[in-house]
Amino acid sequence: MENNIDLNVYFCFVNRPCTGGDFVNLDHVRTLRKLGINASILLAGNQSEEIVNSFGSLPVVILNEEIEFSSQDIFIVPEVMQVLYDLASKMTVFPRMIMHNQNPFYTGYGFLSAQHINEHRLERIIVPSSYTKYKLQEIGVTKPIDIIHPYIPDYFKPTEKQREVIQIAFSRRKRSAEFDIFKFYFLSLYSHKHSVNFVNIQGLTREEVAKVMSEAAIFISFSERESLGLMALEAMASGCHVIGFSGYTDIYNNEVIDDSVGDWIGEGEYTLFAQKVCQAIDDFVNEKMNPKIENGLRLIEQRFRIRHFEQGVKRVYGNIFDYDLENSRS
Repeated sequence: MENNIDLNVYFCFVNRPCTGGDFVNLDHVRTLRKLGINASILLAGNQSEEIVNSFGSLPVVILNEEIEFSSQDIFIVPEVMQVLYDLASKMTVFPRMIMHNQNPFYTGYGFLSAQHINEHRLERIIVPSSYTKYKLQEIGVTKPIDIIHPYIPDYFKPTEKQREVIQIAFSRRKRSAEFDIFKFYFLSLYSHKHSVNFVNIQGLTREEVAKVMSEAAIFISFSERESLGLMALEAMASGCHVIGFSGYTDIYNNEVIDDSVGDWIGEGEYTLFAQKVCQAIDDFVNEKMNPKIENGLRLIEQRFRIRHFEQGVKRVYGNIFDYDLENSRS
């Protein structure tokens, strides 16, 4: 069955894509276009040629006063983009508006309260996890909420780990000071029997991150206020032993990670954090079987590869379009 859907879907940006959430939005655009849907970037804010070119081959529509939208057009708007929510509310012809909320803790940048979300002409919300849905509903959001898990690209995969110098990958973007605290505790407790190299992946391209993780034996997580924890999942896909902060404010309410796939540290537990990393180094050097790594790899293959993502896109957007995308041919 060929797709014959005459509508426009706009994914809203105000700058170049640079965060994990931005790249997930681009994955949505690419997958919809692969399915024959006219999905494009709607660029507000910085509209320089450099910014436009940062979206590569994806079509970019510049938001200005001359452009006209229909009531059948669909805006996919990040939770933080208050300017677009306010602008759309004032339009003479109001497009269909859907929030793509990739972090419930940042929702306050877009709306004053859950009540304001419920009162807005916003149609529904897309989220990356059951945890995000739970956190929004917990504070009183009543809009319909759909889940599409992002995916981990196939280039995140295990390779031969470096053994002469044990690589430990990390990112200090969210908890920069706490990495320094951790390192003090680690160097105080570590036996120094084996050479260790800490590799900061902050600022690397995703392909470069995958290379570092594939060579690293351990990934130490400094996540904070996560909705899913994509970086930890990337590390699992790369065959790393994941240790550190889960990023969940209440880990028991998440549906993805538990003690079977990593060692998760509570706030302020720096001694335990360092002890876990020291033990993981010894286990790696002694080639001790590590079920957490195997369980992490299994989790990725069962739930977070591109085929799972594409199924979610077809299911959720098919419902939005009132069209059977799941049985269509791309």
